[in-house]
Amino acid sequence: MKRDIVSCLLLASSLAYAQVGINTDTPRATLDVVKHDALAVNGVIFPNLTTEQRDAMQNIPEGTTIFNTTTKCLEYWDATEWVCTKGSSIPTPAPEPEPPMTTFQLTLTNAKGTLDGIDAFFVSVNDNDYLPYRAQTDAASTSTAAADGTADKLIDFQGGLGAGSLSGETKTVPLRYNCQNGPCSWEAFIQTVTINSQYLESGSGNQITFTIPAGNVQTGEGDVEGTLTAATPVKFKKLDLNKGLGSDKKGITVADFSVRLASSPVVSLKARLIPAVVDAANKLAYIPMNAQNSGVSQVALNLDLGAEYADMTSPYFNPTISAKQADKDFRAFGHLFQWQRKADGHQKIKWTSATSFNRINLPTSSNLANDWTNAGTTVFITNSTTNTVNVSSWVNQTLNEDTSGNKQTLWMANGNNNPCPGSFHVPTKDEVTDLLRDAGINQTLQLSGHAGERSGNPSGAGVIGFYWSSTPADGVAAANNGDIYKNRTSEYYFTTYSNGASYTGSGVRAKGMAVRCVSDK
Repeated sequence: MKRDIVSCLLLASSLAYAQVGINTDTPRATLDVVKHDALAVNGVIFPNLTTEQRDAMQNIPEGTTIFNTTTKCLEYWDATEWVCTKGSSIPTPAPEPEPPMTTFQLTLTNAKGTLDGIDAFFVSVNDNDYLPYRAQTDAASTSTAAADGTADKLIDFQGGLGAGSLSGETKTVPLRYNCQNGPCSWEAFIQTVTINSQYLESGSGNQITFTIPAGNVQTGEGDVEGTLTAATPVKFKKLDLNKGLGSDKKGITVADFSVRLASSPVVSLKARLIPAVVDAANKLAYIPMNAQNSGVSQVALNLDLGAEYADMTSPYFNPTISAKQADKDFRAFGHLFQWQRKADGHQKIKWTSATSFNRINLPTSSNLANDWTNAGTTVFITNSTTNTVNVSSWVNQTLNEDTSGNKQTLWMANGNNNPCPGSFHVPTKDEVTDLLRDAGINQTLQLSGHAGERSGNPSGAGVIGFYWSSTPADGVAAANNGDIYKNRTSEYYFTTYSNGASYTGSGVRAKGMAVRCVSDK
């Protein structure tokens, strides 16, 4: 009998359209099994499998039948699930409930709350021939161009992302949300983009990832942060100052993320690569800015020294911004320097509003310095003397009055105390007239007031702006006692938003004032 059955099955496998009969010569269907009287047990035994063995099978044809020894049931596969022939489906885990229909509205914007795009800037530059600088009229590229064939101070900074990067291992991107009909909730967002190798200094296939954690917020507006990371460190191509910015001063887009949280409209986050004038020691970066007066070949930097927008370590880093004075945007307010003092840390402050700041290095000191080039401390030096002749400098009276040699030219081009990066310096009195009072540049000067010489505390912030020149005062601008102020104070420039007026004057050297750098040529 076994041979008969095997023979029949072999015959069936070789004849595609044959009918097979078991215990019959006249099968009535594709397979017809007839009772055999000589057998004590008649029937068909299907493959016996446990539930575990059954679930291990893959690519199961519809209609496959087994006997489940775990559930003691004859089961068949209906292309979706195993069905027990007792008349009920095999128990399966309940599906996850569908999320309720959301009625809230969620909108994402940049940190300023506007819809004109979200940018994350990376600076990478190598250039030693960038002056005289002229704004680009074409698109940004990785090519190079000589300005005049004469060497300027080298600006070299390797920008990147990931472990060991000078720009930071990660980059935080601030966003604003607007939740209506809240609460609003969203799942975590993650997207990875591969960087085109032409924008890399070395390597290929490097990727950067943007993530936003899951959140749940109430109706209203607020802040949310995303993070850019690189599993494999990225080194961006070093760009040329005269070719890498482009006419829009936005540089090269190296990655474009389509960001959406829950039902919010999609917004674009662009990772942008730009060149800049870099202060590598303090991780600050600036963009050159031409005067509106085409007869002036020199340029100024677009931000005050130390402004948060220039700080590569800040989430709000955006060196391309041109903050208007009228905005009173405290992230455009810079550090406040004592006259002709090095950038030794005394100037560092963290603005918290348009009227207040926290000083980084504390406490202040009342010990006057005995050396212009070495204050002996990194803190702000106060001077509350009532001695009129001393007129409150941060150095001692004898040194303050000594005009021999180059003692009062240390902030000028190539000066030992010059805090400006690259081939830039603190402007002289005449350069203030040509550049800081130029219509285009002047509107970007900020109302950061000054740090008082007696305490180092802010005064006039949000109302008036003070900017040092590198020129000692000649006493002419003093209303009274001009000879007392001559060579004991220094020329400064100040501007007010309330009436648009601007003036020059003589300021005591212990005051802290803003600095806006200008080019050497």
